[in-house]
Amino acid sequence: MFFGKKGKRKKKALFGGTQQFTAVHDEGVFVLSMQDKTIRECIEQELVECIEEMFNAPPKKQEFLVLQAPQPQKGIAYVQACTVDDWIEVEIGVEKEDGILLLYKMCSKQECSHIFLSFYQYPINPKGFTIDITEFVPVPF
Repeated sequence: MFFGKKGKRKKKALFGGTQQFTAVHDEGVFVLSMQDKTIRECIEQELVECIEEMFNAPPKKQEFLVLQAPQPQKGIAYVQACTVDDWIEVEIGVEKEDGILLLYKMCSKQECSHIFLSFYQYPINPKGFTIDITEFVPVPF
């Protein structure tokens, strides 16, 4: 995802390596993944703890976080992020007829947390969904 051969970070695309992606939805549950763990049926507190873990990871570890929804949230299948210096690269997978369009933007820690929580809370608070995909640009490959 974030890394090329032998764990070295790619210069342009931090996620993926191909332009065709497909989403696999786990029926009825959010799935939260990091480098060393996957949490099925995650609760909001686990999401908050994993976000903080990503923010506080040593620079050499370059932790990542992926949150996949049971069904697309306003067309977004998943949100993923990793740290890049003092910023966070947040990427969203937007479902299209022929696969997933991967978009990204650089964010502050506060904005990254807001994006993940807005995505997670959508099923119970649709009006609180504030991810504006027009602020994201295609990931260069």
